This record gives sequence, structure tokens and C-alpha cells, in this order.
Amino acid sequence: MAHVCKLPHKDSISSLFTGVKSKLRQRLLKYVLISETNPLSTKYFRSHLAINREKKRQVKSGYLSVIHPFSKLRENYDKWLLFFYIWILIFKPLEACILWESSSKFVKELSIITMFLTWIDIVMNCFTGYYIKSNKSVELGVKKICKKYIFGPFFLIDSLGSISIFTFPVKPPLIVCGIHKIFCLLRGIRIISVLQLWVKLFSFKKYKTMTFIFTICCLNIFGFVLHFFICLLLSVTWIVRVDFGFGVEADSPLKNEISYSVYNEYLFKTSAFLLGISLPPQYFNDIKFTEEYLTAVIIYVIGKLMVISTWITLVLIILESRSRNIKFQKVMNQLENYMKQRHLPLGLRKRLTQHYEFKYQSNYFKVNFLNFFLTGGLKKDIDYELCKSLINSVSILKELSLNEVRDIVQVLIPEIFLPGDVIIQAGTYGDSLYFLSSGTVAVYTHSGREIRHLQDGAYFGELAIVLKSKSKRTATVVAVEISQIYRMKKSDFNRTLLKHQEVYKKIAANAQTRLTEISLHEELHKKYLFELNLLD
Repeated sequence: MAHVCKLPHKDSISSLFTGVKSKLRQRLLKYVLISETNPLSTKYFRSHLAINREKKRQVKSGYLSVIHPFSKLRENYDKWLLFFYIWILIFKPLEACILWESSSKFVKELSIITMFLTWIDIVMNCFTGYYIKSNKSVELGVKKICKKYIFGPFFLIDSLGSISIFTFPVKPPLIVCGIHKIFCLLRGIRIISVLQLWVKLFSFKKYKTMTFIFTICCLNIFGFVLHFFICLLLSVTWIVRVDFGFGVEADSPLKNEISYSVYNEYLFKTSAFLLGISLPPQYFNDIKFTEEYLTAVIIYVIGKLMVISTWITLVLIILESRSRNIKFQKVMNQLENYMKQRHLPLGLRKRLTQHYEFKYQSNYFKVNFLNFFLTGGLKKDIDYELCKSLINSVSILKELSLNEVRDIVQVLIPEIFLPGDVIIQAGTYGDSLYFLSSGTVAVYTHSGREIRHLQDGAYFGELAIVLKSKSKRTATVVAVEISQIYRMKKSDFNRTLLKHQEVYKKIAANAQTRLTEISLHEELHKKYLFELNLLD
């Protein structure tokens, strides 16, 4: 078996930290930089090279104190944050129902701990980057991150709603207590964050069943909305008539610490309002105050809207059964049945699954059917946009005009290679030139010595195309990770790129340089193998 000597990778991650002196700091940086193990990294950065470039960008730009949104630290923090926000949605509305005089030592301790953890989260939000969908980039500037968070919907509520009046040595003015209770209730807006974190957690665990995710989100919405309205109904009269002084002191259970029996009583009452179990006149028989009446009406209306939206969502899910996502799942199920029926080995099954998942990105559509109705000019524009990242990264294509590039894109054949797939075999006849759009490939000599890795924007296979003395491949190229490659046939090369003398000269010069490099490595490796056999 040929011995493979692997050369060190030029873009190894260790080289990123050459300017960082402390080893401890180096380890910490690996947690704040984008992580390859974070599932969101592979979703937004489709190759190892793109991830490494993002790491380089953060290190070179000096944003070492900023946490990348796709880092290992943020991944673990988000898992904890989900449970913390659930606690916020439970405890803070209850805190609005507890009077300063009747608060126990245990409640005060919980309030202080919650306030401390909230400010940790505020600091984390000010130092965590965010993804910009419009230009598919990550913002890591501290000023822009803080500006987005401070002027967003959460900062004011997070900061003011975290303050605990139970820590005051003396009772604050009633109006301060009322404002505090309002901000405690407003922290219910964090239900948006809880739903987002649930979806993110499912992506971490690689759950793809939309029905399960939808069920979890619906249960969270109903449970937290019900709890919020229970606390609102319990506290609204006291806030309006006592704290803000819009009436006489009311005979309300809010004068004392909230108990299980009081909460249970309001649970059934609020459930009736929210779900619309009986006619509205029955709801309001025991309501004495205007603010309670208005709150009950609001709960009833919101409950009806929730029921209607749930039914609409269910209808949309049924209609979605014919959408591209479900069709993709059907294709994958057919593939699974096919592989089982043919008794294909597990390794081959995994590779087939990887191929389909990468190609369609969980969204099935018929390319030929869609392209059939397109005009020539529109099809060229679409193909150009699809290959835009490739065009921007391949140096020889940048020298061509827009129309020339569009003509070249028309003849490119997209192909996907899985890790370990042989793209080019040394010694075989070469009839194509390859452009690497995303991924990493390794180049080996005929005897098995690894020469280099090629990544996004590289091209290979040109030796057998432009050098007349080399009609056969001189090297073997193997995919290291899932790689998207565009292949150009020799006849198309002669018809397009061969006409541009400057481009052709560069390709030919590069081919000659590579041939010299491959020949040198091949001679050295053969000499090494010969000496190794002599020692044996």
C-alpha cells in the first residue's frame, strides 16, 4: 500500500493565534470564535475553508472580546439561557403579584439571584455578534452590537424589569412599586426568545420533525400566556387603585402573599376567559372593577385570536404537505426503502443520504421543470447568480467580461463529491477542467504522496487539458469534505477559455508549475519508498 505523507495545512487554526501569548487566552479564544461543531456554522458557512476564513477575520479584526454567534460558548450558553428565560416567564409575572410588605426572605433571595443573572445576560448580549441575512455576514463590531440591542425591544424591559424592589431597606413610594410591577409583567415579551431558543436547540439536536417543533412551541405559548394573564388579572386592580392611586384600596388577595389556592382559583377563571368556554355574561358576574372587566375582555379577545391562529396554522401545515419540504422527506423515505430493499451496506447508505441532504438542503424541487419555462437571457442571469461565489473566488474568471462569464457558466456541470470520493485518478485520460466552489480536496501523486489541499476558488485538472505532452492525469484528487464542484468539458474549454490568450497563458503557466511540483514530490516519494523497502 502506498504511504501517504500528509503536509501541514497552511490555514491551520493554530496559526491564527501566533500573536496571542497566553495559552489560557488561546483556549478561551477557541470558545468565542466560530466553531465547526456548532450546527449553525455549517448552515451559514458551507465549507471548512469558509469557517476558517471567518475565524481569521475575527482574529485579524481584533474582535477577540466579542463572542461569535456560532461559537461553542454561545451554543452552550443558549442551552442554559432557554431554561433561564423560562424561569423569567414564570417568576417575574408572579413577582408583580407580591407586595413589598408580605415578601418572604426566600422570595427576596430569588429576586436578587434573578436580577444578577439578568445583568449577566445583558452583558452577554452586548458582546455577542449577530447574523445579517441581507448580506450573509456576521456583525462583530461592539458598537453596532450594543446599538442594535439597546434600541431593540428587549434592553429597556430587561434592565428595568430586572430591578428588585424587595432589596430596598425601606418601602419605596407606591408609584415606584406600580412601575416595577408593570415592568415585571412586560418581561413576558421574552416568550419570543424562548420560542427562538427552542428552535435553535432543535437544530443543535438535529430534530427535523416540524410537527414536534410546532407542538412544543404551541404548548409554550399557551402555558406562558395563561400564566401571564393569571398574574395580570391578580395584580391589575392593586396596581391601578393602590399603587397609582386611581381609587380606594380594594379588598383583594394581593394584600397578602399569593397562595396556591388563590392562584388555582384564578387559573380556572383565566382559562375560561382565554378559551371562551362559556358565554361572556357568565365570565363577568363576579367582576367588581372596571380594570378587571377590561382585562377580562382583552384576555377573551386574545384567546379567540389564539384559537383562530392555531386553526389557520394547522390548515397551513396540511397544505404544506405538498410543499418542497415534505416532498424532500418523501424522497428521502423512498431512498431509505430503496437502500433497504437492495441491502446496501450502512456506509454506502450514509453517503447517499449525505449527498441528497447537501444537494437539496432539505428542500426538494424539480430543476429541469423550472428551467423549462425560462428564456435564454433569464436562465443565464440565474446561472450567473448561482455561480456568483465561484466567479468571485476564481482568479482567472475575474479577468473576463460579464457576458463572457455568463457564457462560461452555461457550460459548467455541477457535481457533488462526498468525503473520500476520488474526483480525478492519476493515470486516467483527462477530458475536463474542475472548479471548486465549496469544500476541500487533497492532491496526491501517482505513488500516494499528499502534495497540498485545494479549497474554495481553486481549479484543477488543467494539466491534461492544456499540456499536449500530458493527456493522462498526473495526480489523484480526493474530496476531504463535502465539496461542490463545477466541471467544464475539454470541448467547452476550447470553445470558451481558449479564445482568451491572457487567461489561457495563466492556466498554462500554472499547469507547468504544478507539473514541476508533482514531478519533484513524486521523485522524492519514490526515493523514500525505495529506502524504506531496503530497510525492511
